[in-house]
Amino acid sequence: MGRATSGGYGWRTQKSLALGHDTGLHEIGTELEIEILGDLFKATVIEESPHDPKNEKLRA
Repeated sequence: MGRATSGGYGWRTQKSLALGHDTGLHEIGTELEIEILGDLFKATVIEESPHDPKNEKLRA
């Protein structure tokens, strides 16, 4: 349905993150699967640009 353009682990958000092309499945909370090196992983569409602006996780 689409293609991830990049991905990595977000240390501040404590989540694996991937960026991809809009496939029309962009409603927040939509559950998908993403294939990485032949294996399928569950994924959920989250709000744009997850971050920790107050550094609360860094100071925890």
